[in-house]
Amino acid sequence: MNILPLSQGADKAYDPGRGDFFVQFESAGIVMAVEYVFVREVVPYQQPVPVPHTPAYLTGVINYNGQVCPVVSISAADGSIEKEVSGKTCILMVEPPEDSRILIGLIAEQFFGSVKIPPGRIAGGFIHASPLFEGCFAGSLRINNIETAVFRPFDFLKKLDFISINN
Repeated sequence: MNILPLSQGADKAYDPGRGDFFVQFESAGIVMAVEYVFVREVVPYQQPVPVPHTPAYLTGVINYNGQVCPVVSISAADGSIEKEVSGKTCILMVEPPEDSRILIGLIAEQFFGSVKIPPGRIAGGFIHASPLFEGCFAGSLRINNIETAVFRPFDFLKKLDFISINN
């Protein structure tokens, strides 16, 4: 059962002025938005199976439609105190722009839904105190009166040395 099935096969090139649909969620105390073309699906939280001798941010792996996928906690990577798993916790299944065979789960402590952001609404720059997030945000805007950072998940995963793809 999914929370939000998302279309696939769309152009995955990032154009901050284009305006598009985004998936809005909260993790590590930050409300973020990710372009929907990078999110295959938002699924209910399932407890990942731990993988020994891995960094704390890799919470484990899950079975996603028969594929074993790693699950990353943005909060654990940032050193933030993670919220307890609740009915609002879910996993965003993200795929790199170059290779839809690679799927990585990102834990979202709260999922707000998908929103259409008109062209020109994204303001440049979003500053976060943690150097881990430096270069991982394309900008920010207010969505439903909530300051939201436009998150680049693959830049974040590269900073963790979790993936080494180009996007």
